Amino acid sequence: MNETIHVAIIDDDLEHIDLLKSLLSCPSDNSPPDAVFTVSAFKEPEAAIAGIPPDGLVVFLCDYRMPSGTALDWLPHLLRAGVGPVLVMSSHGSEDVASRAHELGASRYLRKDRAFSDSAYLKQALADAVRQDRIERRNRELVQDLKRANSELELRAAKLQSLTQSAHAFVADVAHDFRTPLATIKEFAGILSDGIAGPVTEEQVEFLRYVDAAVLDLTHMVDDFLDSARLRAGMLRIDRAPIVPEDLLESIRVRVQNRASAKGITIEEAVEPGTPRVWVDAEKCARVLTNLIVNAVKFSNENATIRIEVAPEGAGSVRFAVIDEGRGIAEEDLQTIFERFSQVDTTQSSRIKGFGLGLSICSQLALLNYARLTVESVYGEGSTFSFSVPSESNAAIIRHYGEFVGKTAEGLPLHVLRVSGDIERPALVDLLHDLCYPLDLVQESDTMGVLVLGFSEHPARWIQRLERELADRLPRSGVKVVELHAWTMPAQLDAMSARLGLESTERAHAVR
Repeated sequence: MNETIHVAIIDDDLEHIDLLKSLLSCPSDNSPPDAVFTVSAFKEPEAAIAGIPPDGLVVFLCDYRMPSGTALDWLPHLLRAGVGPVLVMSSHGSEDVASRAHELGASRYLRKDRAFSDSAYLKQALADAVRQDRIERRNRELVQDLKRANSELELRAAKLQSLTQSAHAFVADVAHDFRTPLATIKEFAGILSDGIAGPVTEEQVEFLRYVDAAVLDLTHMVDDFLDSARLRAGMLRIDRAPIVPEDLLESIRVRVQNRASAKGITIEEAVEPGTPRVWVDAEKCARVLTNLIVNAVKFSNENATIRIEVAPEGAGSVRFAVIDEGRGIAEEDLQTIFERFSQVDTTQSSRIKGFGLGLSICSQLALLNYARLTVESVYGEGSTFSFSVPSESNAAIIRHYGEFVGKTAEGLPLHVLRVSGDIERPALVDLLHDLCYPLDLVQESDTMGVLVLGFSEHPARWIQRLERELADRLPRSGVKVVELHAWTMPAQLDAMSARLGLESTERAHAVR
């Protein structure tokens, strides 16, 4: 079916109008095969705008020179009519006029001598203008659709963020509300068990021990649920500092011994002599060890032995391992046990209650200490869960940071920023602890001052944010943040440490 293209000719020369009508009405061998042209003629652009059809597409074919001005003067008004493309014709070719016409939005610029002598050229130019106009209109529609879709997505994202914040607040409130009655139950179970409220039989004491153990399990589940929500929201505070491995084990000893003694399980500790201090968040690292040992107790038979080994590993690393003699883990389950809400489906595990969050949280807490939690297991013989954390030397911290955090950065470059200003260095470092992200690293260099290391796709935005927030906190300190280096392959970490002046410093600082 032939398409009808309506052409509104604007020309004050009646002979030119008649010639154009004749050219558009007569058939030509090379004209567009699917186009039929209808013509309206006007002496002035104003009359053309007033006389165009109320609907349908119209092509304005406008002479350049007219009594009321040039086509360029009227071009904006013709385009504002919004009915179709505008082509400008002139008896004398001018590159400046043609360029200006295109800048103002004209679809084509035609020389009259060629248009009048070649009807196929004229018809093709009109058909091309129509095709281009439709493409541009469709593009504008798509842009508008995209803008509407983006607006809807932004509204949904804002709503989702609000719901997420509400969910985090709900989890925090529920966890807090749970802890109060759980503490009350535990306290009164202890009072009854100790005979303070009156004499109790040995059988009743045994029952109260079950109550106490159940309360402890539920408390751990609430803690797991709360920590999982905080980790996903990036709200978990991190405070890394040097600590002696023996002190770390001592902080959890009573708790895990009590859990093990109920099943007659022995917990052995083996710290290799000469093991250096480690640079970790002590509370988070202790939580990882506690969860691993509690899991080992759950899945071990009575009177078994669980061994905790701590020893130097490689250059500047210290390995913590929890070794049990339990049922072990099937090979097909080894890839999923660190996922959220994942539990191994065995007869014994089905009797052990939990959300399946413990190992997932352990894995995330280990990463916050620049380590990766791994497992080796032989089904039916036992499992070894281990992770290696950096010693307190800055070179070791840099190495762990690049190796473990870098693997989660999905190929992003590692940027090094230097922060300086009229402020004492300890105060500046402490402030950066609050402003940087949990996995970012803040260190003091002997030669370069305070450095911030982080993986970022948009370092300029990162720098602007830090400078803005530092200026808000320290309005008269003149704090500046500049980028020193960017490494796309942080493989040569020792060389990087030397270049940053960090290899000899024995104390590091990390964000909280």
